[in-house]
Amino acid sequence: FLWASRRPLLLAVAMLAVLVLAGEPWNHDPKMRLISAWPMWLVVVPLIWGFAVFHNEGPDNRLYFWSMPTDRSGQTLARLAAGLTWLWVSYIGLIVAGWLFGLMDGNAWQLAEIGVAGWVNFFTGPLLVYLSISLLTVPSNYPIRWFFGILFVIPLFISLFVDWIAELEDVLETVFAPLINEDWGFFVTMIGGWLKDLDRLEVTLQNMMDPGATTISAFDAARYWWAATPLWIIVMAAVVTFVATRHPDALPRWRGLRRGGS
Repeated sequence: FLWASRRPLLLAVAMLAVLVLAGEPWNHDPKMRLISAWPMWLVVVPLIWGFAVFHNEGPDNRLYFWSMPTDRSGQTLARLAAGLTWLWVSYIGLIVAGWLFGLMDGNAWQLAEIGVAGWVNFFTGPLLVYLSISLLTVPSNYPIRWFFGILFVIPLFISLFVDWIAELEDVLETVFAPLINEDWGFFVTMIGGWLKDLDRLEVTLQNMMDPGATTISAFDAARYWWAATPLWIIVMAAVVTFVATRHPDALPRWRGLRRGGS
């Protein structure tokens, strides 16, 4: 399916277009050209791609499972692996394109300033977002509804009731601690390899807007990024695998199909 699909090509073209548009005002700084669009690389692209892998193919529409002599769970995991492969191939293309732009500008040497953690983050950050979205696309027929429901309903609930129930604040801090912890939380792990580069980017942008101002970056180094990254990947992969292997074994009755039936 994905191997013969046009979706990966569209993904690669879209990423290249963003890289080209990110060239101003970084024509002579290929490092900043790559990093300035970091919300796109680490959040938007893997999020959209995660939904695209199972677009219009929720659990009730995956009839192709029944035409193959393999386990449904195996098919689901194989499709997730194929989607991740294409995602990473696109990011390899993105990095190669970034180096080519640098060579054309004569400033490719600046890309060496990104560092090992930054290059690794090009792949681990999108992977974490991809796995997170897979928790919605694998078991649900309406993953986009769930996504926006979680995105808006939970903050709305918190804003409405946090002032009424004093004890709720402590509970929320405990529940969301794994996500927002400044040293090893999920969100800081997504961008932790880039934090030093993002710090330089923020200071540069502030100096461009107001050269005389004293700039203090809002970014800080993730102390345990190298340890937190594989831990979060293992945890998320384990949860996705668990969800993928818990599909119902029977198709909906209204389709008139049964396991072992004709």
